[in-house]
Amino acid sequence: MLHMQLNESEKMAFWSVYQQYCDAMKISEVESLQIIVFQKSNINELKEKDKFELYEELLENRCVQTKIRFKYYKKFRKALSSSSRAEEFMELDRFLRSAFTSELQNNRLFTEISEAVMQAMNLKYNGQISWTER
Repeated sequence: MLHMQLNESEKMAFWSVYQQYCDAMKISEVESLQIIVFQKSNINELKEKDKFELYEELLENRCVQTKIRFKYYKKFRKALSSSSRAEEFMELDRFLRSAFTSELQNNRLFTEISEAVMQAMNLKYNGQISWTER
């Protein structure tokens, strides 16, 4: 946050809101990643119905993330005493989160994470690939 040049009172308010925001986003982001990994790892085994349901779930998950962003934008605006500074932060945050997800999907780190996520998904869904049998 060096770029934003926060004063001491803004730093205290910002970091408190930021921690809450990260906690709120964490579950939704992990769920999105699990869906993406599951889709990519099982693309040839999934039925059309399963693919459709997974994509719907991913869209619903992204709606949840948008609602979280909207809620916390208001809190960041108050903490930073400026709509433009809150917008600047939210755009930077959205860009970094998108870049991270894209990087995960496009390199070998994704494969390593995929294996761990698939193990967790298999445990969660009793080893069944069909998403509809949850």
